[in-house]
Amino acid sequence: MVMKVYGPVRAACPQRVLACLVEKGVEFEVVHVDLDSGEQKTA
Repeated sequence: MVMKVYGPVRAACPQRVLACLVEKGVEFEVVHVDLDSGEQKTA
């Protein structure tokens, strides 16, 4: 199973999550969310 990480990659919180996933060897996929355009508010 591949874990999905949602958010802007350069933000601090997703970077912490990605660092932990890499350290644990967990497969993941990054889904970019553009917070400046309000993409997180669309369904």
